[in-house]
Amino acid sequence: MKPILRISVLILCLSLVTGLAAQPKKVTYYADPAAIPADLPVALHHLDATVSFMPAGNRVISTSVFTFSPNRYKTDSIIFYTPGFIINSVLMDGKPVEWNLLNPSLIIYPRNFPLVKDKSYKLTITCEAMPPSGHIYFIGWRPEEAGKIKQVWAHRPHGWLPYIDGRITVDMKITFDRNYKVFSNGERISVKRNPDGTATWHYRMTKNHPYFSTSLVIGDYDYKTAKTKRGVPLEFWYYRGMDDKVGPTYKYTAEMFEFFEWEMGVDYPYPLYREAPVIDYMYGAMETTTA
Repeated sequence: MKPILRISVLILCLSLVTGLAAQPKKVTYYADPAAIPADLPVALHHLDATVSFMPAGNRVISTSVFTFSPNRYKTDSIIFYTPGFIINSVLMDGKPVEWNLLNPSLIIYPRNFPLVKDKSYKLTITCEAMPPSGHIYFIGWRPEEAGKIKQVWAHRPHGWLPYIDGRITVDMKITFDRNYKVFSNGERISVKRNPDGTATWHYRMTKNHPYFSTSLVIGDYDYKTAKTKRGVPLEFWYYRGMDDKVGPTYKYTAEMFEFFEWEMGVDYPYPLYREAPVIDYMYGAMETTTA
């Protein structure tokens, strides 16, 4: 091949390669705006929540203490999702802070608190909510639902706890009629019987997880326990009196854990796992951490 021809072929090849490299990236899936991390003014670290319920009135009463740190050198507002909430008080490090409720948002203005980037603060929100169905489900408490097993369940914190995106550790303290059992994320630290006929269930997540993966189930349940070969505790919840359904329902749970740990080469990262059935559930499964 003549030198000039060789040079021409080389230039042509380089042009083709350059042209291919310059092609816009092909998107072979539906664009998901949620795939881009939100630009949040603060980073949540921990939630210490005290919650009680009045299911006949779809009412949730809570005090949420969020430990957070600013992501910026100047933070002029912090916005929580609080649709239809009644806000009783908002405190920053124990002192009143300016706020405004502009449904569906609670906007907090820390004007009197010059927040320092990466320093930790505590924000306490005391509130009440009457969430519609779709945020939290109060099943069997209304006369028109007579015959359904009474229960409360939620697979997200949206609509019944103040919400902002974040990965957090959690202390969740839930008070309810002591004749019912309470199910949530993480390890069960204690169940305290109160003089008024209620009990307070304390669950703790010591490894951070997405706040949106908060789980809640309250009802006339019991549960049985098992372990995987590696020793991960499992809890199989069932409606009281239906223990004959535990075996066929949860038959292969331990084996599934062992298979996925072997297949992916990654151990299950949390200290336990539990499952419970609920009424009127509309989805195939839910990624509520540990529960």
